[in-house]
Amino acid sequence: MPQFLTLLIISVMKKTLTILLLALSASMTSYAQPDPVPLTPTINPHYGDAVMVSKIDNINECKSYKSSFRWDFFSFNSLGDPEMPVFTNTPSSFTNISVTFQNGVCNVSTGGVENCTICVMSKNDNGASFYGVRKNVQEASFNANVDECDVCVTKTGYLPYFTSASNITYIQNQTLTGNNTIYSSETYIGRDVTTQEPQGNVVIQSGSLTINSSNKTVIKNSFKVNTGAALRIEKSN
Repeated sequence: MPQFLTLLIISVMKKTLTILLLALSASMTSYAQPDPVPLTPTINPHYGDAVMVSKIDNINECKSYKSSFRWDFFSFNSLGDPEMPVFTNTPSSFTNISVTFQNGVCNVSTGGVENCTICVMSKNDNGASFYGVRKNVQEASFNANVDECDVCVTKTGYLPYFTSASNITYIQNQTLTGNNTIYSSETYIGRDVTTQEPQGNVVIQSGSLTINSSNKTVIKNSFKVNTGAALRIEKSN
């Protein structure tokens, strides 16, 4: 390519770039907001909000394309999930959470901390069998017919709390009819396997009872399966 043509192209490119920068500068000046917009602890700030507020707060420093702040403004962009909450102060910790999981019911208590979000989901298939959420609560119950659950408790200004719970099922003082399936980590059957229920015999009067336990099934005493009824015990993975 001839040298004069190369110089001409470079000259045109420089002029075009200058025009674009001046246009951007005018646009930013017209939308400049002189007053800062601070994050306050009274709201639940998110990562995207923090980036936006930071850029708005420094927009007056970016009017000139010769300013280094201008290029920081263009290069400082959010990466990741803009909805991710951020801490505005040193976060607190949950210290008195209790989780019980018996007979297919998972009970979670935050120990008196209000306005929490409690999530419970089946552990072994990442929530495919069961997934439940309760918002703005300090305790919640979930009917989860699975052997194990993951539990997560969150609240603005608190570190998330994670734990797992195994379902322990007690069958006592019951007469069963129809077809029933129980998923649990441990299953205990008998007249006196728990103190939480009145003592009494266990009878499968009709239909079937299928117990799918990942750990163990214990038949202690006073258990009867009538003629024509069935008990199936399976071990889950």
